Amino acid sequence: METRCNPTKLHGPLKKLGFHDFLHVDNVGFSGGILVASKEDNIKVSLICCGDQYIQLQAHNKNGQKWVFTVVYTSPYEGKRRLLWESLNNIATANNNNPWLMAGDFNDIAFANDKKGGGLASAKRCGIFRDNMDKCNLLERTDLSWGLRIYERLDRSIGNEEWRLMFTDAQVKVLTRVDFSDHHPIMIALAGNNYERIPKLFRFESAWVVENNYVDRLKGYWNINDSLIKNLKRIEEDAVEWKRCSVQHVNKVKRGIMARLQGIQRGIQNNKNTSGLLRLEEKLQRELNMILRQEELMWFQRSCAQCWTCWKNTTASFPNLAEGDINNLNIKISKEEVKKALFDMKPWKAPGPDGFPAGFYQKSWGVVGDSVCNFISRLWDFPSEIANVNKTDICLIPKTDNPSMVAQFRPISLCNTIYKVLSKIVVRRLKKHMDNLISPYQTGFVPGRQIHKNIIIAKEAMHTMENMKGKKGAFAIKVD
Repeated sequence: METRCNPTKLHGPLKKLGFHDFLHVDNVGFSGGILVASKEDNIKVSLICCGDQYIQLQAHNKNGQKWVFTVVYTSPYEGKRRLLWESLNNIATANNNNPWLMAGDFNDIAFANDKKGGGLASAKRCGIFRDNMDKCNLLERTDLSWGLRIYERLDRSIGNEEWRLMFTDAQVKVLTRVDFSDHHPIMIALAGNNYERIPKLFRFESAWVVENNYVDRLKGYWNINDSLIKNLKRIEEDAVEWKRCSVQHVNKVKRGIMARLQGIQRGIQNNKNTSGLLRLEEKLQRELNMILRQEELMWFQRSCAQCWTCWKNTTASFPNLAEGDINNLNIKISKEEVKKALFDMKPWKAPGPDGFPAGFYQKSWGVVGDSVCNFISRLWDFPSEIANVNKTDICLIPKTDNPSMVAQFRPISLCNTIYKVLSKIVVRRLKKHMDNLISPYQTGFVPGRQIHKNIIIAKEAMHTMENMKGKKGAFAIKVD
């Protein structure tokens, strides 16, 4: 991608999207700059060489297929373009008929009809561009990609015959331009449209809460006279209709809007009712921004995962506490305690088996708050009923790139939100009494105590033993 800014500024956002490895060529002012980001679980790339207008990579996928991939941003100045094609010709000669794909902004056109608007295209310049592609034995694999207002086919994907034979199902598509760029992005799908579909478990989508009719729809599902579990189950069962009306089809709606934008942009390119189409394009761009906001929330929700703790039965005894303190631990749970525990949670962390993250309860508190508080209070009075929410998904996170043993995974437990609310309430009540419940010799993991104190005592003890004199000695036993 052309950065038009310092490429290192984009590393943070791309890491949040799951990209790990970055290669870049610095920009010059507001022009140029190339950034390549990759995900190792899809395609691995390694640097071969680079210049100020290109990055040459060795790429291979999980099927073992290897090819050379060149990403280019060609300077708009003729002298620099000539230098780039000299380098590319040398690469083509040294390539020795290996599969080779090249893509990017060439800032050049191959034919006069690749441009609409502005001055006439230079036939000489078009011929030079075609000759350079022929010298490198490269063939086109792209539909039209146009700029804004003056329409030129600048962005291309070209490959040699060996690459085309390796990826016979590959498709190169020009996507719809969005309003923050004057270029159409290019997508290269090596396997065409062959995608594996996997059944999905229910998960409450964070994007649902930005729907205009979210609160009204939730009130229609929620019955204050039913238990919390029944209400949550009703939402899960009726979510098929909910998704069909809104977020289930976020991607479908986005594709529809982008298809309309693509048609409008082609109409503008052909000078068909330009003023009316421009107004319609502006309206659709606003709708697309809303859909992209929903999609962003959905992907943000999927990027989070945390582990949580478990709950202790209220019938446990605390012999080191005074009777008054024990009575304080057993008092009824207040609505303020429930709300504080819930709202202190991150809203869109990975949910438990029921699929409802903390964000669902936080954004819907006006509707579901009383039911949540009543349910927590009932659990406090009847601890055995915690079995209704005491369910946990264990997720294995790989520690290495290619794990082959269980020890190479890090397990995290994903508990239901209601279970975590009760846990936080119990922990907060016990936290005030930790000094009386835990031995003074335990210095770690207790607020107000420092584990370094025991380290100092141990070193002092060993120092004293080393300097002891006389017939009597001493020894130390490590028991933990």
